[in-house]
Amino acid sequence: MYLAPNGKVFNAGPQKMSRYLDTAGTGTWTDLAASSLDYRDYGTSVLYDDGKVMIHGGNVPEGYTQPSIYATTATVYPSRVTEVINLNDPTPAWRQTTPSNTGRRHGTAVLLPDGKVFLCNGSSSPGFNVAAGKVLMSEMWDPVTEIWTPMAPNVRYRGYHANAILLPDGRVAATGGGHPNPPDALAEPSAEIYSPPYLFRGARPTITRAPGNVTYGEQFKVVTPDAASITNVVWIRPGNTTHAYDQNQRINRLAFSAGNGELTITAPTDPNLCPPGYQMLFILNTNGVPAVAKFVRLGMGILSVTRFGADNLVTVTTYPGTKYTLERAGALPATAWTPVLANFTATANTTLITDPGGAGTAKRFYRVRQVP
Repeated sequence: MYLAPNGKVFNAGPQKMSRYLDTAGTGTWTDLAASSLDYRDYGTSVLYDDGKVMIHGGNVPEGYTQPSIYATTATVYPSRVTEVINLNDPTPAWRQTTPSNTGRRHGTAVLLPDGKVFLCNGSSSPGFNVAAGKVLMSEMWDPVTEIWTPMAPNVRYRGYHANAILLPDGRVAATGGGHPNPPDALAEPSAEIYSPPYLFRGARPTITRAPGNVTYGEQFKVVTPDAASITNVVWIRPGNTTHAYDQNQRINRLAFSAGNGELTITAPTDPNLCPPGYQMLFILNTNGVPAVAKFVRLGMGILSVTRFGADNLVTVTTYPGTKYTLERAGALPATAWTPVLANFTATANTTLITDPGGAGTAKRFYRVRQVP
C-alpha cells in the first residue's frame, strides 16, 4: 500500500483488483484497476516515481487454475509478468511491460539512487518457499526502457521473510530468509552486500555538509566540492521491508542549482508525494555515481525551543493550510499531554508558538500532531 498523489492510500495487491482507501471519516474502499493476473501471492511492488507503481512476480496460490500465458494448470509457477500503473492519469490502469528473465515468489525490489529498481531473493518453483527453485540471479529494472537486465547472483537462497534494503552508501543489504517456525532447514541467518554497477564508474562525489531538518518547499544548501559535476539530486526514504514489500519506499527527484562549492536544493512541497520523515539525500555526478547519503528530516517536527523571559518559544515545522496541535508534558513517559495551541492552521513552513511560563519549569517536553 502506498500514499497516492490524491492523498488516498493505494492498495497494489496481491488481489487482482487494486483499490483506493479514503481515510476520511470511517474510511471508504473504491475499486480502481484490475491486474492482468488473478492474484500475486508474494509478488513485490515498488513506488518508483511520483504516483507510479511497478508490480512484479508472485502468482495465484498453489492448486488454483488461472488462464494465463505463464500458468494454465493447477501447478502454478511464479510469474514473470511485470505491470505498471500511473496514478496521475485521469483513469489509472495497469499496463504490462517487458517480463523479467525469471519469475519469482518472495522477491524483494529495492529503489536505487539512479532511479532503477534492483530485484533479488525468491524462488521460481511452484509451492511456498521451495529452495529447489531458488533464484540466485538478481535483476535490474530500468523505468525508462521498462526492461529487466540480469545482475550478479545472490550467494545464498533467500526466500520467505528475506529482506533487502538500500544502504546509505548506495549498496544493497540482503538478509535472512526462511520460515519463521523453527526448526527450519531453510532458515538463513546470514547477510550479503550487493554493489550496483554505478559504484564501478569512477570516484564518488562527496557531501561535506547538509542540514539535519528542512521544511516543505524550503530551499536549503548542501556543501560539496563536486558541485560542478552534479547532475541529479534525489532522496529516498530508509528501508522498512517485510514479506517482500517495502511500503515506505519512495524516491523524490529534487530541483537544484549549483554554485561555488554548494548546491541549492528545493524540498518537495506536497506531503502526498513525500510524507514527513527522514530521507537519505543522494547527489549523483555525470557518471551516475552517488555520494554517501546524508540523513535529512523533512516536515512536521520541533525545530527549536528557546527561552524568552518566563516563556518558551517553540518553532515547529509545518505545511501551509494544514492543521496541527502543539502539546506539552512535564515528564516522559507522559500520562497526559496538555495542549499549548490546539487546531491551529499553518500559514508558512515554520510556525513560532509561545508557551507562557514554560521557561519556569525544570523540564518540559513538546510534541506536535497533525490534525486529520
